[in-house]
Amino acid sequence: MGKSRRKKRNGKGPTTSSGDAMMAIDKDGKNAESLNFNSESTALSKGKIVQRHRHEFKRLRQTIADLRRKRMKFSKKKAAQKDSRKELTQLIKTMQQEFEEKCKKELAEFETSMKKSEDRKTAKTEAEKIDGPTLGDDKKDTEASLQQREDKSASAEREGQDELDEMEMI
Repeated sequence: MGKSRRKKRNGKGPTTSSGDAMMAIDKDGKNAESLNFNSESTALSKGKIVQRHRHEFKRLRQTIADLRRKRMKFSKKKAAQKDSRKELTQLIKTMQQEFEEKCKKELAEFETSMKKSEDRKTAKTEAEKIDGPTLGDDKKDTEASLQQREDKSASAEREGQDELDEMEMI
C-alpha cells in the first residue's frame, strides 16, 4: 500500500465541506474580520477594549514567531551572529513587556474614567435633589416656557385681583 498524503490548507484554518475557509467567529457570534480593531478608535466599553487587546496580542504573537524564526537562523557559536541573536531576543522581550504595560494602562484609564463619570452622575442627581432641576436640564425649562409661566401667573393674579374688586363693590 502507498503512503497517504495529507492535504495542506495553507494556514486558512478549518474548511467546510466545499473546501472554502470558514470565517473566524468570536464568542458573540460576530465575524472577527468585520469588527474594527484600530488602536486609535475610542472604546465605549471594557469588553471592546479587551477584544481589541486580544486581537493585538494575536498580531504580536505572529510577529514574535517571525522574529523567533529569524533568530533560529543565527548561529550560537559565531560572535557576530550571536550578537544579532541576542538583539532579537531582547527585542522580543521588550515587545511583550510593552504590550502588557500598555494593556494594563488602558484598562486602568478606562476604570478611572468610569469612576469619574459615575461620580459626575451622582453629583448631578444629588444637586437636583437639593436645588431642584436647573435651567437647561429639561427641554421644558427654556426661556420661552419660563416666560409663558410668568405670563400665566401674572394673568391669574390679575383675575384674582379683579374678582376681589368685584366683591368689594358688592
